[in-house]
Amino acid sequence: MPLQWSGLSPELLMVIDRDSGEPLRSQLEHQVRDAIRSGRLQVGERLPSSRELARSLGLSRGLVQDCYAQLQAEG
Repeated sequence: MPLQWSGLSPELLMVIDRDSGEPLRSQLEHQVRDAIRSGRLQVGERLPSSRELARSLGLSRGLVQDCYAQLQAEG
């Protein structure tokens, strides 16, 4: 069963599917990128803390931090 995190607003729905063949980090990066590109994440809007997102999705904090670092490096 996929785990979901909806953040502070229903527009930021993220789903992690452990049964898919895609790595967890790739799933998370893709979903955050999609939220940014589609406008679900507005300019200046804060992402959830790595602890909060990791706990909510059942991921390691390091994985979330790596994802955030990669997306920040991409601009």
